[in-house]
Amino acid sequence: MSLLKDFMKIYKKSVKDFQNTNLIRVSENKELSLRDVFAVYTTHLPIYGIVTDKTKDKITFVYLTTFLPLASVEAIEVKIKDLFDTVKLTHMTFEIDCQTIKPFAKILGPVKDLQTIKENVHRLREINYGTLHREFFEDERRRVEIILQLMREDEKIIYVPSSVLEKFKQFAQQKAVAATEKKTIRVNCAIVVCEDLGLRFFFSDECENKIGKIYLLNEPIFSGHLISGLLIRNLGDLVHYVSEQTMRIEVQNEDNKG
Repeated sequence: MSLLKDFMKIYKKSVKDFQNTNLIRVSENKELSLRDVFAVYTTHLPIYGIVTDKTKDKITFVYLTTFLPLASVEAIEVKIKDLFDTVKLTHMTFEIDCQTIKPFAKILGPVKDLQTIKENVHRLREINYGTLHREFFEDERRRVEIILQLMREDEKIIYVPSSVLEKFKQFAQQKAVAATEKKTIRVNCAIVVCEDLGLRFFFSDECENKIGKIYLLNEPIFSGHLISGLLIRNLGDLVHYVSEQTMRIEVQNEDNKG
C-alpha cells in the first residue's frame, strides 16, 4: 500500500493544474475508424484511446492510461509508437462526435483483436477497486472530460495574446494587495464567471450575438460575435485581477456595420 501511495503522489504532482492545459491540433485531420488507437496532444500530457464503437456521427472509445503502476493488474497492455511506448486499458469509456475530435486526434494504428479489448474492459468494470485506485480513476476521468469539453467548445475559446498577458502580469505584480477571489463579476453587458477552465462570459440580451470586442487593460483580446459561453483559457491565477476597471466590452453599433 505504501508503494501505491508513493505512486499516487507522483501521479498527483504530474497532473497538477491539468485544467490549465490547452489542445494541440494535428496536421493529419483524418476521421477515426473502428479499432483505431489514437492520441490527443495537449500542452501538458497526451491522452490515448481505442475506438470500440462507431456510428455515423459518434465514436465511443476506451481510455488508455499512461500511469501503469496505478492501472489494474488485470488490464491489457497496449504497445504504441508515440511519446509513450506502453499504455494500459481502463474500464472507462467516453463518447464524442466524430467531427469534434477529428482536428485533434492522431491515428497511431489499429488494434488486431477488438473483441479481446472489449472483453477486458468488461472485466475491468467488474473489479471492486480500493480507495486509492478509485481516486486515481476519478482523477483520470476528470482529465479526459476536460479534454473533451475543450474539444466541444473549441470555437468559443479565447487565448489572451502573450504581449497582453505579460502586461497584465506586470499590472498584477504592482497591486499592493492580493486580488480577492470572486466567482462572478459584472463587465458592461456581461456576467463573467470564474470556472475551473477559465473565465466564462454570459451576455445580456442587449449584446448577445452582436459584433463586438473584449478588451483587457485597453488591449483587444477578442473581436467577433459576442456569444454566451465564450471562455478565456490562459489567465491562470490572474483571473482574480479581472474587474470592471481592467476589462471592458465594446458592442459595435448596428449603423456602423459593413
